[in-house]
Amino acid sequence: MKRMTFVTLALCAVGPAIAQERLEPGLWSVTPLLRGQPIGAATERCITAEEAKSANGDEKGIAAALDAENRKGKCTIKDLKIDGPRIRFATVCQGMAMASDLTYAKTSYEGTMTMSGPGGDQQVVGTRGRRIGACP
Repeated sequence: MKRMTFVTLALCAVGPAIAQERLEPGLWSVTPLLRGQPIGAATERCITAEEAKSANGDEKGIAAALDAENRKGKCTIKDLKIDGPRIRFATVCQGMAMASDLTYAKTSYEGTMTMSGPGGDQQVVGTRGRRIGACP
């Protein structure tokens, strides 16, 4: 689940999107956010070249990466929109809907995920990442 959340948050046009360098591979510091403020300690994670490639692809490649990752959790991806460094998409998992909105700048990214439960409850969480060097 932790990997799915990272990949989902780390990924997501009007018209066809082309491949673009949105995310560099390497060691990243990732901070969870609530109402724009850090909640908990940042974690470090190595982003492989293959993982970065999925975020840097065109619309078809990003859709395939999201679909493959979310299929493991029996989730579906809808409404993928890519506009340059910004990727937006919706995920539906077992009665819960999530809308993700991420913006990349090669060595940093920021995004939000708005989660809506079957009872209408809604929560917005965020993430902020920055590349801090090469993977060990």
